Amino acid sequence: MKQLLATLPFLLPLPAQAAPQVQEFLCAFAQECTDLAPCQATSYGLSMIYNPGPDATFPANPTLVPPDPFTVAVSDDTGSFNAVPLTGGTLYGPFQGFIAFRKDPWQRLLTIAPDGTARYSLHQPEAGMAVYYQGTCEEVK
Repeated sequence: MKQLLATLPFLLPLPAQAAPQVQEFLCAFAQECTDLAPCQATSYGLSMIYNPGPDATFPANPTLVPPDPFTVAVSDDTGSFNAVPLTGGTLYGPFQGFIAFRKDPWQRLLTIAPDGTARYSLHQPEAGMAVYYQGTCEEVK
């Protein structure tokens, strides 16, 4: 009887979980640093929309075209591209940034801390240079 009672919680239905939400973010960067040169003020920014999965619900009026599931669509003043999301090691975890490799010489990494502090780095290995941005990212509500 004890064994039957011990398995009872596993037989009960799990509580329903809400579908994950597609999230939109705006990032504004105040500093730009190139390699070891002194940092300079900047007004560079980017926008993103993150699709956490095939069953995600979409905002009523997204500012970007929602990407494929498990993808981040990124847009800045040079164009747009898709990236791989960083979600804290869990598939539906909180969005924490992206990593992207495009068909240009730059490799990109964006990280977002829980308080919204953001670091965006662009690396060009063949040229041996990197550009770093410091700023904040906020979810569009």
